[in-house]
Amino acid sequence: MKTVRTLVLAKNTFSEFGRLLHPRAVIPIRLNGRALSFEVVQRLLAFAFLYIFIILFSWGVLVLTGMPFVEALGASVTGIGNVGPGFGVYGPTASFADISSFAKIYMALLMIVGRLEIFTVLILFTPGFWKK
Repeated sequence: MKTVRTLVLAKNTFSEFGRLLHPRAVIPIRLNGRALSFEVVQRLLAFAFLYIFIILFSWGVLVLTGMPFVEALGASVTGIGNVGPGFGVYGPTASFADISSFAKIYMALLMIVGRLEIFTVLILFTPGFWKK
């Protein structure tokens, strides 16, 4: 996940604490001195939810292919984040050469989703995108 998204999510978390303490306060989330609209923050929250959901779903899929538990988590984070090595036996001194063919194809698709952005790929599967 990009650093600016993580920063906005952290600022939103702290502003929620402020809203709990002062329910009537208007606490804008600012980035570079500009207040972000509610829609932007809402899209970032949706993105973060989808990002974590895809990691957890991919973790389960990779465990079902026979990957060890911790290594499957590292592989799913590595795939969606396009960051390179994973954990354990798939760490920096090894490779994903010995995983199953299905797991390789799944991780390749996961890397495409991570590289092209989640919403961009998901919109391809909506009927409205394909209508004239």
